[in-house]
Amino acid sequence: MQHCSFLRPTSAAEVIEARNIAKVFPTHEGPVFALQEVGLAVARGEIFGIIGRSGAGKSTLLRILNLLERPTTGEVLLEGRVISHLNESQLRRVRQRIGMIFQHFNLLSSRTVYENVRLPLRIAGGLSSGEEAERIGAALDLVGLTSVARKYPRQLSGGQRQRVGIARALANRPQLLLCDEATSALDPETTQSILSLLRDINRRLNLTIVLITHGMDVIRAIADRVAVLDHGRIVESGTLANVFLNPTHATTRALLAESDANGHESCDAAATGTREQLWRLTYRGATVATPVLTAAAREHGLDVTIVQGSIGRIKDEPYAQLTLSIPGANDQRLQQFCASLARRGAHCERLS
Repeated sequence: MQHCSFLRPTSAAEVIEARNIAKVFPTHEGPVFALQEVGLAVARGEIFGIIGRSGAGKSTLLRILNLLERPTTGEVLLEGRVISHLNESQLRRVRQRIGMIFQHFNLLSSRTVYENVRLPLRIAGGLSSGEEAERIGAALDLVGLTSVARKYPRQLSGGQRQRVGIARALANRPQLLLCDEATSALDPETTQSILSLLRDINRRLNLTIVLITHGMDVIRAIADRVAVLDHGRIVESGTLANVFLNPTHATTRALLAESDANGHESCDAAATGTREQLWRLTYRGATVATPVLTAAAREHGLDVTIVQGSIGRIKDEPYAQLTLSIPGANDQRLQQFCASLARRGAHCERLS
């Protein structure tokens, strides 16, 4: 079934944009800066991940994007229009174009699945009963819950309740979907099913998604681009592959190591018991299935030891990242070795 009625394309390149956002909370001990000089722009149809530890400012930033929190300074733009100065009446209309998924579902226990999904439509108003029924049916079909429309949240599993939350967020046919730790209350298997659903919704509807999480594995599974938030500032951002495979900030490297997504990043000569130079080899895509390391090592007569490595997938793309020890090679041979790897689609850099 094609849900083309959800698509509402416009000409603006960015769906949501934050410009130089700061948020200051007054306290008895003085002002607390929750966000400082934060800027980001999310393009139409992409999945943008924001990651950071607890207290980094993720939830505050997400609430500012739909103006549940007003920024102390800076601007928020939706579809190229500044919305941060709008009054509450104007914001209510704007928020109908922004769906929200919550960590703990936020469903009304006394209402059925159908009535929970219907709620934002009733608040928005302007639709006939038949139009409401069509939207609710399309949303429930999209998340695979048509058969439980008359059940109550207590009769559903955690994954099903989150799917109800997603259907409710889609009922008003938003341009933007904000996800606040949408999988952190779920078990790993259910988490993967919800992430698969979000990917499917993104692809089928070209729906822009911004999600916050403390889990690198969630970002790795779903995001196109990512921003790393630390103490209220974006310390690193870029495409998913670049940030994961070539992290530049200590916070990013620590988050990767903690998630075991890139544990070899901290590998050094002392840890491996070798005094040889260590190199990091990175390659992805179709190159992962080819013997690039073996071919380059044979070409230059080098003995190469794989000290540590990681092979997996970043979203839909396979990757490999290996830590290598290369004894007994001079600088010229090592440069030639790296050039040979580059010709084969791999990147090599010295670690120590």
